[in-house]
Order: sequence, then C-alpha cells, then structure tokens
Amino acid sequence: MLEKNSHKIIAVLGVLATLVVFGYFVFNNSEIKATPEEIIQQNTAGQDIITLAEKMNSLRIDDSVFTSAVFLSLIDREIPIAPESQGRTNPFAAVGVEGGSTSVPTGNTGKPPLKPPL
Repeated sequence: MLEKNSHKIIAVLGVLATLVVFGYFVFNNSEIKATPEEIIQQNTAGQDIITLAEKMNSLRIDDSVFTSAVFLSLIDREIPIAPESQGRTNPFAAVGVEGGSTSVPTGNTGKPPLKPPL
C-alpha cells in the first residue's frame, strides 16, 4: 500500500516544501540593519557629486568668445569622406545567398540520410 501512494506522498511533500520556501521569502520581515557608520558612509558617498553639480550650475560662458575675431578666423579643414559601397542586405545570411532569407533548407536535399555509427 505504501508503494502505491509513494508518488502521491512525494508530490505532497514537494508542494509543502515549495510553500515553506515561498512563505519564508515573502513573509520574512527581517530587514538588513545598517550600522550608523554605514549610513553616514552612504550619505557622504554622493556628496562629492552634489558639490560638483552645484559648481557646474554656477558656471557662466562668456558669449563674446563666439563673436571674437580669433574665433571667427578659425578655418574648417574638414576632409570629405568618399562614399563607399553598402554591405550585404542581410549580413547573417549564408555566404552566397544574397536574399533576406536565413532559413536552413529542409526536406529532400537529394542526399541519403546519415546513419548513426553502430
């Protein structure tokens, strides 16, 4: 009789174990408590970024720089980029296939099926 019900007993024990683990993680209210030193360190960790942001807000750019003779005398020596040919329409397609299909051919390929080694 025990052999007949062993599968049911194992299933019930598995469900109970799952519920216990779920309940532990969901209903466990113990929070990680930080020490006062850790709290102070966390609060001061971003203080340098806040100080830097406040300094950047107070910066002002003099607009006369962009109208000065020196700025206006700058020359753009940009080298034109020659147009190049485009690549393949589908870079993931098999080599020799220039379409958009990347599917592997299935069905009769004209070759006999491979037999596994004995």
